[in-house]
Amino acid sequence: MIPDELTRWQRVIDGGWWRCVLWNGVVCWGVPLTVLLSAVRTLTGISGSIISELLRTFPFGLAAGFVYGLALWGYAQLQIVKARHKKD
Repeated sequence: MIPDELTRWQRVIDGGWWRCVLWNGVVCWGVPLTVLLSAVRTLTGISGSIISELLRTFPFGLAAGFVYGLALWGYAQLQIVKARHKKD
């Protein structure tokens, strides 16, 4: 593994579980997903109002962001373990 990649994954782990899942997952990934999905559905005519579509897709975006954050945390853990085994 490249040292820069190891440093990246170590930063994710050092930030903690809550920061990884809530900040990186829900806020940085789930909220933009909600806005993008709502905009696409409104512009294509599937939904009439952007506000109602935002409210409708908000739980989906939060759940998807939560799952993404969990996956990111697990992948970071896996990469750190693999790097430690290579050192030994």
